Amino acid sequence: MEHNEVLKALNTLADDVYQTAVDKGWHENTVPFPAQIALIHSELSEALQADRKGEGSAAVAEELADVIIRVLDTARWLELDIAKAIVEKTEANKARPYRHGGRKY
Repeated sequence: MEHNEVLKALNTLADDVYQTAVDKGWHENTVPFPAQIALIHSELSEALQADRKGEGSAAVAEELADVIIRVLDTARWLELDIAKAIVEKTEANKARPYRHGGRKY
């Protein structure tokens, strides 16, 4: 997939996620950025718990989807070009040394 197609797809998804949140009332009140980060983190924790409880790959995938949805929604709320940032970061990561120069994990 070409970068332009990726950008378009991610921006379209981010717009859809944000509009759904607006339509469902999640942007009627301002939620501070630290709270948004905590909500994203809570979705990561739910993915971890789904895995720890052996709930299966579908449950883990659903929770990881919630992480991405919250990130896209937060990015749109902050008017960030998250699609461009993802593509640029992906390209930067390709140029990094193996294991970022020897990190354990």
